[in-house]
Amino acid sequence: MRTYKRKTENGTIPPEVIRQGVQKILEGGKFATVAREMHIPRSTLKRYTQKFLIEGGTSTNDVSEVPLENFIPRYKTRKIFTAEEEKSLENYLIRASQLHHGLSTSEVRKLAFDFAEKLVKDIYHWEEAKTAGKDWLWAFLHRNPTLSLRSPEATSIARATAFNRSVVNAFFDTYESLLRKYSFSACDVWNLDETGPTTVQNPRKIVAEKGKNQVGRITSGERGVLVTMCTALSAQGIAIPPFMIFPRVKYLPHMMKGSLPGSVGVAHPSGWMTGENFVVFLEHFIRHSKPSVERPVLLLMDNHTSHVTIESLELMKKSRIIVLTFPPHTSHKLQPLDRSCYGPFKAYYNAACDTWMTKNLGKSISIYDVAELVGTAFPRALTPTNITSGFRVAGIWPCDRFVFADEEFLAAEVTDRLDPSGIAQRAGSEMFVGQDSGSQSQSEPSSADLQALVGSTSAALRPEVVRPYPKAPPEKGDTIKRKKGRSQVLTDTPVKNALVEELSAKKKRKGETEEKKTSKSSKNTAKEMPRKALFVEADNFSSDSENEMVFDDDSDLDVDMDDCTTEKDEVSVGDFILVEFLGQRVKKYFAGEVKEDTSEGYVVNFLRRKSPSWKFVFPEVADESLVHSFTSY
Repeated sequence: MRTYKRKTENGTIPPEVIRQGVQKILEGGKFATVAREMHIPRSTLKRYTQKFLIEGGTSTNDVSEVPLENFIPRYKTRKIFTAEEEKSLENYLIRASQLHHGLSTSEVRKLAFDFAEKLVKDIYHWEEAKTAGKDWLWAFLHRNPTLSLRSPEATSIARATAFNRSVVNAFFDTYESLLRKYSFSACDVWNLDETGPTTVQNPRKIVAEKGKNQVGRITSGERGVLVTMCTALSAQGIAIPPFMIFPRVKYLPHMMKGSLPGSVGVAHPSGWMTGENFVVFLEHFIRHSKPSVERPVLLLMDNHTSHVTIESLELMKKSRIIVLTFPPHTSHKLQPLDRSCYGPFKAYYNAACDTWMTKNLGKSISIYDVAELVGTAFPRALTPTNITSGFRVAGIWPCDRFVFADEEFLAAEVTDRLDPSGIAQRAGSEMFVGQDSGSQSQSEPSSADLQALVGSTSAALRPEVVRPYPKAPPEKGDTIKRKKGRSQVLTDTPVKNALVEELSAKKKRKGETEEKKTSKSSKNTAKEMPRKALFVEADNFSSDSENEMVFDDDSDLDVDMDDCTTEKDEVSVGDFILVEFLGQRVKKYFAGEVKEDTSEGYVVNFLRRKSPSWKFVFPEVADESLVHSFTSY
């Protein structure tokens, strides 16, 4: 029971102690003397001795050969599963979690019921619900301390299947060849990546009243504004000052108020890294890493499109920066910044934001405060210890392709795909085969097979027979043709030339597309309604105020074209005119005041009718338009 508290000490004597006591009795010891020496109740010692003799034992037999299960109290021997069966359940749950398909509590209880049913266990108290009880689950977890309830980290199918042994070996083959070719030292191996501090922090845990359902902590807002931060680390434990991109059209120096010395800031409307800003970052990186012909540097980074542009490739080639990209969707394992630096950085950044909110009550964090907060968190998180640890656990420095344990590649076994490309459209194809589903790649074992397993002395029924491990069906081929990403040395001349040619062709296609859109837009502009301006005598209107014109009566609504002029020279600023809009089937007239006389025509501020009266007013936001031509009737 989850809430049961033991009231006696019955059943707490280890079975080894009881077996030793029985052995002493068989060797001629007195029940009272042995019970007192071994701290065993005399009735308990007498009962187990009689049990041993009834089951065929004699005083000449060695009690040590008797299984310990014979000296365990009856209530323990009535467990649903034996120790071996529970161990197989434990191993199954651990392996399923390593496959990134761990079972929830309800799924574990259902698996236990199915497993017990196949083993023909006495589970009459589970029959109604068709699942194991909650008390059994909590007792099972208590008996197996290696298991616990965990909150899993969301892992995309792309990352789970892309990180496999063949992809990692291919990356390290290229990496090791570069180390041999250029004889890089720790100070020459660099890694760069971006992260996104926002203006709304994730609050830390606080001390509050126990049992309270909701506990609040002030944050800067509902949704934050992202500011991109990019930096680079060396395997020697050095980090260059941060490079920040603010979501603004124009960069202003006060955006970097309170930042670390040497930091650089730029602006872009999106706040994201772009090809142009990446070139600026490379210049910032070159100033600190100082690559040269005699001492080139190795830069490890991902394949993001902003990193691979014609300008950046030319600059890296010219500056003697050797660039090696990570395989797609593997940066969570291979990138030092992700392994040991950006996690602590976000924790320290959130702590700095909490402190800022406490010191500035009633205020919100803006993008102009982010640089100062980054300056507080950056040196505390990106320490030489954290940096070198990130390179070590990723196998980058010292170089070790065998740093990853075999269980870290288990998730890729679900699909056994060597290349991560094209898996998005097949994201829903994985399943636990053996469950109820529309399509199964394996079928459940037959009852005859189960009986054979149960009755066999050499094979035992295990949970994976009842519920097989997840396995995706065979691939049917890519339905969408796309270029497959891979790890490569971008600054190698053949690779660089191919990329430059590809990017040039892409840029050309984009220019052609924009040209077609511009041409289409100009055609649509040419089809706009032609406008004719007609000058109307001011006597037809009366003015109640500067912004209102009122018709005297309904007869004034009928404007005689004979009373209008089409002579451009007779129109001056301040006059009211009727502008005729010619549609395909109808003509519409709008009244307005001439505000400006230009070489191209007149700028007219149009009146709007104030329904339901026939009062025309100028709107709060001026409705101005250029009238190009005057046409005679």
